[in-house]
Parts: sequence; C-alpha cells; structure tokens
Amino acid sequence: MVNHLPYRLHQYQHHHHPHHHHHHPSHDNVLQIFVKIPTSFIVANNSPEWRQAMKEEYDALIKNGTWSLVPRASNTNVVDGKWVYMLKRDKNGVVTRYKARFTAKDDRRSTGRFAIYLGSNLISWTARKQRTISCSSQEAEYKDLADIVVELTWLQALLNELGICSSSTPILWCNNLGATYFSANPIFHARTKHVEIDYHFVWISL
Repeated sequence: MVNHLPYRLHQYQHHHHPHHHHHHPSHDNVLQIFVKIPTSFIVANNSPEWRQAMKEEYDALIKNGTWSLVPRASNTNVVDGKWVYMLKRDKNGVVTRYKARFTAKDDRRSTGRFAIYLGSNLISWTARKQRTISCSSQEAEYKDLADIVVELTWLQALLNELGICSSSTPILWCNNLGATYFSANPIFHARTKHVEIDYHFVWISL
C-alpha cells in the first residue's frame, strides 16, 4: 500500500517519521529520576554506581593523607565512621553524579550534666547531649545553665502546686568561670550573638 502513495507523501514519510521519538525521554533518564539515596552501607554496596562513588572517596582520602590504616592499639578508643550519600541532579531531576562521603560518627555536641538537690537530698540528675554544637566549653556550660534554670522553674511551680513553699532562693553552681560571667553580665552577650536567644533566659532569671 505504501508503494502506491504519491511521491510527495513518500517524501513526507521519509523526512518526518523518524522525528517522532526524539521528544520522548530515554528509558535510562526515566530510571535516573527515580534513583533514591541509600539508607545504609549494605544497600549502597549493592549498587555499582554507589560502589564507585565510595571507591573515589576512599582513594581521595588516601591520596590526601587524611588518615592511614593502622592496627588498633589496646589503650585507645576508636571513633566510628559512617557513609553519607548524596545525589547531584540536573534541572530535569536526572542524576548527574553519585556522591559518597566518609565521616566520623561523632557529632561534636557536648554532653550536659546537672544535678538538683532539695536540701541535702538528690532529687534529679540528668546527662544528655545538647541540641546544638557549641564553639567553646564555656558556651556549652552556659547552655547547660539555661537548661538547669528551666528545670528549677518547673520544679518550683510543682512544689507550689503541692503546697510546699521554699523560703530560700535556689543556688546555682557552675564549674566554668566564663559561663558564670556570661550569665551574670549582659555586656558579655555581645560576644555570644551566635547563641540562640532562648538560652539568654538564664540571665533574665538570675
């Protein structure tokens, strides 16, 4: 049937038919859009692309002399490491690069510890990681003071509801002199503008 078409229609078919599939995305690109970031090393290790990304990261660490593999000494602690995976995509959502970074598990957040006494009796003790990373030890202690003030305020309100009224003001002890200066003198707050404003609640309460 095609052989009996006029010459112009033959010419139209020849020039225009091959262009229909050019407007459709390739099968590989469609699959690239649905690529997900792996949730663990085991999942990533099953993918050739992620294995290659991890190899490139490992080779870069060795080349730059970031660290070297040595036998573990019996008197040292080891900080665990973890892989962080990322995807770089173009404007159409197609993956252009697989990224793998090897990092230490230590998040550098300080652990705050405080104890509350009622008279000579220990009634509360807490040790937990802070919500944010501190730039110095005195900043970490200052944030701990704010948490303690919140705890004391709640405890005073609870005792008042129970009909127990204390005639003395709670005493706050801190083993960091810099944090004590921060909490007692508002002038020092100019040096801690990067600290979240709610932590300055400790100075208002003193």
